[in-house]
Amino acid sequence: MELKMIKKILAVLLLVGATGVTGAAQASEYGCTVLLCLANPNGPTAAPYCVSFINRLYDDLTHGRPFPSCDMSDKNDNGANYAQMVNDPYDPCPDPLQAAPQGINVVQALPNGSTVDTPQLGDQTDPTNGNGKRACVGKLLSSYQAGNIDDGNYVNVYDKVVWQKQQSPMAIDVYMQRKFSLRIHLNSLAQ
Repeated sequence: MELKMIKKILAVLLLVGATGVTGAAQASEYGCTVLLCLANPNGPTAAPYCVSFINRLYDDLTHGRPFPSCDMSDKNDNGANYAQMVNDPYDPCPDPLQAAPQGINVVQALPNGSTVDTPQLGDQTDPTNGNGKRACVGKLLSSYQAGNIDDGNYVNVYDKVVWQKQQSPMAIDVYMQRKFSLRIHLNSLAQ
């Protein structure tokens, strides 16, 4: 969604808010404004108008209050634009990459056929310390046995490996035109 369109919609919401609306409409206005702010490609608080709404959202969610709804764009009513809470400490892998299989060591191949670095587990999630990593991998090129055959240590060699660091598992997925747009982790909303 272009920034100009976001500004126009925010201006309409401001006008609606200034005309004195009911509590339910104000709740929907809050939800719609939050959705627009979250969808801003420059960040949810890039527009000064959004800062108080995003701070309120963060406070609501950290205190167990539900994610606000927007009557103008509701996924339950076949709305094209919506946001939903998710519990995942990683961002989705960028296209065309996929998350590496759990329990398999991965390594990236170089153009000359050698590999980059030492093989690492594709998913090293450690929820106790927040230092886990996930590998997003491209095309599988080959596999090989590492170490003793009884160990069962296999290594998958991919054309591309991108490592993601673990973040706050509480996140919001934003969908625009019924397509995933971005994930915002709650720790990135804290001011």
